[in-house]
Amino acid sequence: MKTRRQFLLNCSTLALAAGVLPTGLLAGSSRPVVAGSFESFRAQVGSTFRVASRAGASVRVELVEAREWVSQHPQAQLALDAQHEKFSLLFRPVAGSALTQDTYEFSHAELGGFLMFIVPVKVAGSDHFHYEAIFNRPRTESLV
Repeated sequence: MKTRRQFLLNCSTLALAAGVLPTGLLAGSSRPVVAGSFESFRAQVGSTFRVASRAGASVRVELVEAREWVSQHPQAQLALDAQHEKFSLLFRPVAGSALTQDTYEFSHAELGGFLMFIVPVKVAGSDHFHYEAIFNRPRTESLV
């Protein structure tokens, strides 16, 4: 039987996850949520993605960085998410209007179409915002 502490931690994690789900995911869209592994995205660095907003506008962005996150902390292998795939993607706007923090439909010639939550970030040495997506999810062999 689980301890009270473990139970409360699991309940808190579930409540937090439910509270921060992007609204696009709750809308019942039939699009997959970010199909693709870190390796499949890394192979696409330098390529262009089309991003569609809910209003129908289309923006093009270039994937400029795919960075895998590996903890050097000795206790990291004991964490509940120790075997998760952890990485970030950084996109540079190519054309179109600025995007806000939200879930968008992305499409790519190799990866197909999928939903992804992005956040505008300021990059040193740049006059405009880039867009970042961060992942911490179970590894799945079925991902592209």
